[in-house]
Amino acid sequence: MGRDGIPSEAWKYGREEVERWIWETAEKGKGDGSTMYIDLKAAFDSVDRGVLIEGIRERGIREELVERVDEILRETKSRVRIGKQWGEKFWIIKGVRQGYPLSPMLFNILIADIDKDMEKGRWGRLKLKDRRIYTLMYADDIVVMAEEEHGMKALVSRMERYLDRMGLELNVEKTKVMSLGKEEEEKEIRLKVEREKNRRRGKGV
Repeated sequence: MGRDGIPSEAWKYGREEVERWIWETAEKGKGDGSTMYIDLKAAFDSVDRGVLIEGIRERGIREELVERVDEILRETKSRVRIGKQWGEKFWIIKGVRQGYPLSPMLFNILIADIDKDMEKGRWGRLKLKDRRIYTLMYADDIVVMAEEEHGMKALVSRMERYLDRMGLELNVEKTKVMSLGKEEEEKEIRLKVEREKNRRRGKGV
């Protein structure tokens, strides 16, 4: 935790770089550039523990640590309070613990390959110095970036498929798009998010 209350210095630096890019793009009047601020619905509560544990193993973490993490997750209980009355404790079989120091790190491991997955699409990205960056994230705070309209549309589609594989869900009500290009470009991207919202409503999600 930094002195200013922001939990990750890397996230803060990355966000400052994105803000700098936004201002430079706007001042140059390039007519392109989009950022999407992604909100995930009940992100920590929705984590598929099986996918998470497998992801930890794939990253070469020692098996005894993997087993300990699995044990911690399986030991998670909760209970409900109504007024001053507490209900019986019950087991939580999905997600990572809320407020637990390890949870943000576990979530980071779960989606650690998100940037590589976005890169496979070959569209979108933000060039910072000598690197191409598709996403900026810390735990469930995710920003998707593209310097061109069609790149952002492609990233949105890829992001939806990636989240489905991870068992996560895009919160379309809170996901925001900012476009530095033409107004119709931003509207088209917003319409894509709206279509996703209507699709999920039609499924009763």
